[in-house]
Amino acid sequence: MTVACVALFTDMLVYGIAIPVLPLLPATVETGPAATGALFAAYAAAMIAVTPPAGRMVDRRGPRLPLLVGLVGLAGATVLFSVGGPFWLLVVARVLQGVAAGMAWVAGLALIAAVVPYESRGRFLGLAMSMVSVGLLLGPPLAGALVETLGTRARSCWPRAWRWPTASCGCCSCAARSRPSTTTRPAR
Repeated sequence: MTVACVALFTDMLVYGIAIPVLPLLPATVETGPAATGALFAAYAAAMIAVTPPAGRMVDRRGPRLPLLVGLVGLAGATVLFSVGGPFWLLVVARVLQGVAAGMAWVAGLALIAAVVPYESRGRFLGLAMSMVSVGLLLGPPLAGALVETLGTRARSCWPRAWRWPTASCGCCSCAARSRPSTTTRPAR
């Protein structure tokens, strides 16, 4: 339960940090005004595309492996994004973030549905969705403070700014890996 909540929080924190930062990155400014929209669209399209296969994977294997893939993928994609560089690399990083987020969302919510008793499920799903809101609300002010302090030179300062979300993904991955699988496979 905690792993799923932290995974959803971290994904939305990373997304929230991106909101004020993407239009300011040198590669985005050089590419033009549509570049910011393309970066947001790349994330959303990848997340939508991966959701059905992630659901099938969760149904077949349980939520543990897809959650791990999502968390490790989010950490890796966030590191790739923080490196900066040309616009095409930012697009690749955003697509990978979207794929990882889709896996983490599907697996995290499925994990809650699988381990929480029916009577408490609504409360815990509400808590998980509250963590989404908290991550999304904290991201933009945090990004604004970081931009004020560090500027937008991705190569020199943004790797430091992305350490917390990446470390959070790593901690969730370790926690999910160390817990025994408590899910049951659906009857066919």
